[in-house]
Amino acid sequence: MVGRELQQTTGGPVVFVIAHRLKNITPNKVYTEGYNWRFVASEDQIREFLTATKLIAEFGPAWSDETYDVYLLRRDPQPNR
Repeated sequence: MVGRELQQTTGGPVVFVIAHRLKNITPNKVYTEGYNWRFVASEDQIREFLTATKLIAEFGPAWSDETYDVYLLRRDPQPNR
């Protein structure tokens, strides 16, 4: 995971800002984004990400594309700490 590499290299916190509410998405469904981007995640990928991170903020829902969840990468992979 690139986040782990950043954490180990810099020693600083790693924060992810995601425009999808992971708790509300359907695993393996393709969500289209602007600029021909797409977002898709398996159930295992979602579970692994949620285990490795801590939700620290939710912004929205907004009327436009400004709904975000913010996650902090944990120093260790222990959930709910």
